[in-house]
Amino acid sequence: MKKPLSYYLEHKYLKQFNWYFLSGMILFGAQFLAMSYLSKMNTLSDFSRYTLILSICSPIFLLFNTNSRVLIATNRQDYEYTTLRSLRIISLGMALVISLLVGLSVVGWAWILLFLGLASYRGFDGIYEWTYGFFIHSERADSVGRSQLVRSIALIVAMGIGVSGMIDLSITQFYGIVLCILTITYLLTDRRYLRVQSLRSRQDKAADETRESSGKSLITLIKLGVPLGLMALADSLSVNIPKYTFEYFGFSDIVGVYTSLFVFLQTMSYLSFSIVNSTLPSLKDYVSRGVTSAVKNIVIKSNLMMGAFSMCFICGVFLLGKWLLETFYTPEIALSAGDFFIFSFCVIPMKLSLVYSFALFCFNDFRRVFGVSMITVLTIGVLCYYLIPQMSLLGGILAFGIGQVVKLILLFCFYRIRIKELPQETLPQ
Repeated sequence: MKKPLSYYLEHKYLKQFNWYFLSGMILFGAQFLAMSYLSKMNTLSDFSRYTLILSICSPIFLLFNTNSRVLIATNRQDYEYTTLRSLRIISLGMALVISLLVGLSVVGWAWILLFLGLASYRGFDGIYEWTYGFFIHSERADSVGRSQLVRSIALIVAMGIGVSGMIDLSITQFYGIVLCILTITYLLTDRRYLRVQSLRSRQDKAADETRESSGKSLITLIKLGVPLGLMALADSLSVNIPKYTFEYFGFSDIVGVYTSLFVFLQTMSYLSFSIVNSTLPSLKDYVSRGVTSAVKNIVIKSNLMMGAFSMCFICGVFLLGKWLLETFYTPEIALSAGDFFIFSFCVIPMKLSLVYSFALFCFNDFRRVFGVSMITVLTIGVLCYYLIPQMSLLGGILAFGIGQVVKLILLFCFYRIRIKELPQETLPQ
């Protein structure tokens, strides 16, 4: 006897969500504490320089990462493993070279070691995102969860060494320890799973002589991934443009303050990825089959969860904002508690936009999402140019928030267009 559609969606959703949510929050906690540790152990000037370098590396690696988590999760069945691996090696190599060239031109040779460490750390993000694409495609939330837990260990161990007083760690040394641990744990965990994928790929290729050649598939894959990479670049620039503008107008220390506040907003990012990752394979399947009711069901439930948790976050910031900034950062950063409360409202359009973005990914409407991301970047850039000289930190926050609202409106409109194109069919109850 078939179970009702509502039961199937809820059961499958919650089973996947629990793994993504718990492990994601642990990983976020480790990253958040690492940021807190670095802010407390360094001057605001050095901490701001560190966040500026990070904001240079991140957009470049996101561009060349081609949003591989989504790319593989939604298109794994169309490409050989070796083709996907070739794209991964080429793109990460280019990202490392370009980020170093850009970074040296901006911050100079005095920061080369820190830049190498942070660029390599972002490179590992790309590698893990690649493996997560395979896991999500196979609906292996447990594998993603275990991998995220292992990644948390690297940060926790490095912080433990610093807090213990055994070594007075600089930011460069801190990330050096993290990279060593990540290398070892990756080889012992995720890499073992990829070997199985490689073996299966060779077996499938031997059994299917009609499959396209790897060269042609790689070119096709690049064409598919470029809009995703550009979209990720645009989304990263949306976050980082205020930092660049602060630096341009001489508000260098504000870069660290803005980053510290935004890290709290990333709390919702890990929750949001838990929600959309747990539903992505099913959502893609229902879109392909034209089951409109199931697509709407998943999107509506995701939006309700996003909205509810966002409101809880905003209330928490209202009640505890200043205490949080004093506890996890410094009294100097805590002076911006009022701006922090205003910033917290940005999580609502940010998280709802994520739902509609992933829904459009399932329609393979990557170019339209990229167009929205570009409009968002331009909006934030123009507003930053005019608001930051007048309002400093608050100007950057308002520019970012308005840009997120514009993004949400556009994505919602495009989602409505695509959902109307599906046949109005339902699954048997």
